[in-house]
Amino acid sequence: MYALSKAELFDREVVSKYQVYNSMFLTLPFDAIDNTGTLLPLFSESCRTGFDSGLSPKEIFDGFAEKYLDSNSSESQKIDLMFRFIQYIERQVVLFDAIEDAAFAII
Repeated sequence: MYALSKAELFDREVVSKYQVYNSMFLTLPFDAIDNTGTLLPLFSESCRTGFDSGLSPKEIFDGFAEKYLDSNSSESQKIDLMFRFIQYIERQVVLFDAIEDAAFAII
């Protein structure tokens, strides 16, 4: 049996566990988060293509809202969605950090 490289250890001890926990995390019924986990990858893609096209952040978000939100969504609802995206990403960062810290001694 051969010794795992640092990258292989990191993948086994951190990345794979993050993927498992994050998958479970996506399905948890958090208050007022509804489809945030589903919409976030779509928003990420909209940001990527919008940035590559030279659009402003406002233009990117407005384009995303037109495509994926109800046509009668208020400005307040759009701001709320952005806040939920930020909350969701913060939770993912905390999850990754906790798993990474737990694996520190092994890696």
